[in-house]
Amino acid sequence: MEFNLEPTITETEASMDISKRHSPDNPPWGAIVGIGFWILSVFFILFFNAAFILLYSKYAGALKQEEDLFRPDVVIVVLLSTIPAHLNTLAVAILIVFRFGKYKFDDVLGSRLNGFNIFHLVGILIPLYGIIFGLSHFLGVKETAFQKLISSSNEAMILMAVIGTLSAPIVEEVVYRGILFGGVVKKSNNLVGVIVVTTLFAAVHFPQYREDAATLISITIVSLALTLVRVYWKSLMPCIIVHFVFNGIQSLVLLAQMYGPK
Repeated sequence: MEFNLEPTITETEASMDISKRHSPDNPPWGAIVGIGFWILSVFFILFFNAAFILLYSKYAGALKQEEDLFRPDVVIVVLLSTIPAHLNTLAVAILIVFRFGKYKFDDVLGSRLNGFNIFHLVGILIPLYGIIFGLSHFLGVKETAFQKLISSSNEAMILMAVIGTLSAPIVEEVVYRGILFGGVVKKSNNLVGVIVVTTLFAAVHFPQYREDAATLISITIVSLALTLVRVYWKSLMPCIIVHFVFNGIQSLVLLAQMYGPK
């Protein structure tokens, strides 16, 4: 009886390290999963927002008028609803990305800088802020309903700054430049991925800033810049860093308003 000691092609492929067969641009999921996960992330925000308001209205009394939504206590409740929404989004992301330990973050999303450094960071942020200030100057800035909510109390501003700096950069990058972008690019190309991600990122912010054209355009440009960072460095980590610093500066400005003129 003869024994074939050489592994077949199938056996060889099966024994390969799975990291060799997947990358951030070739993740183990496709466009349907990416878009479905984006829809789920939006649903979590809407669901927990409505649930928190409903529960609080039963505790503190019915919210009978639209003006009641601008009460400082209600604003705090709305902002707090973002926390479980983000946690649930990350929980689903972990299932998609890691598959119970089957994959690694670096293999399918990218945790390396790939040459990204502080000079790149500064070189990205300076033009972004230049464009934002330019748009604000030429188009003007209108106070939106969302900005009124945030300005309703110092506690709301602090909570918004914390969520915007510590939570949003990670969650939003995992959703948009991570799972969504990787899934779309796998089935198409970088151009389609950039268009889809930039459009959807701007779309979810439209209800908050629909009265302010300058802010909406700025958000779209920021999304485009972050997505191009993902394309160029082929890793999610540089996107998280840029988003974190950008939001951090915005949060410092927001907190500085607490000690300046209203």
